[in-house]
Amino acid sequence: MAELSEALSDALMGKDVRLNYVLMTDETHQRFVAACDQLGWARKSLVQQCIQSFFTEHRSFYCNAAIADAAARGIHQNQYYSLLRDGDEGKLPVYLNLRPSFGESPIATTPPVPTDTSNRRRYSTVTMGDFNYVLLKVAKLVDNDSWAGITSRIVSWHFSNYWENVYLPQIAMDEKRTFELPAVFEP
Repeated sequence: MAELSEALSDALMGKDVRLNYVLMTDETHQRFVAACDQLGWARKSLVQQCIQSFFTEHRSFYCNAAIADAAARGIHQNQYYSLLRDGDEGKLPVYLNLRPSFGESPIATTPPVPTDTSNRRRYSTVTMGDFNYVLLKVAKLVDNDSWAGITSRIVSWHFSNYWENVYLPQIAMDEKRTFELPAVFEP
C-alpha cells in the first residue's frame, strides 16, 4: 500500500515548463481570451488542456516517433523515456546513422506563428504530467521547434480544430440563456 501511495504521489507531481510567452495570432488570442472569460478556463489550465487534447488525438504518432527515435539512437525506449523525462534532449545519444523519417507530423499543417512582438502573449509556466511532458519533448524533436514554438502551434491547432464545434456553441447558448443548440452548430 505504501508503494502505491508513493507511486501516486510521484505521478501527481508533474513537470513545469517555463514559457516567457506563447505566440498567438490576434484571432487565436481572441478565442483564448473568450474561452477564459466566458467559459471559466484559467489561462494556465487552458494551455494545459490544449496540450492534453492534442496528445490525446495524436498520441500514436508521437509514441511511434519516440520508438523510432530511440531505435535510431541505439537505446531502448525505456531509457529514452527516462532521459527525456528526467533531463533534456541534449542528453540523448547521437543518431547511429540517420535521423528517422517520421512522416508528416500532425502539427505540420499548423504553420509556426510569426514571432512578431504583437503575437507574444506573456505567460509563465505550464504544468503537465510526465507523459505529456515527454511527448511535448518528442514533438520538439520531431518538428525541430522550441518550447514556445511547439506550444504556440499546439494552442493554434487546438483553437482551429475545436473553436467552431466545442467553444463557440457553449458561448452562443450562454449568451442566449438557452439549452437549445443553434441549428448552425448541430452535427
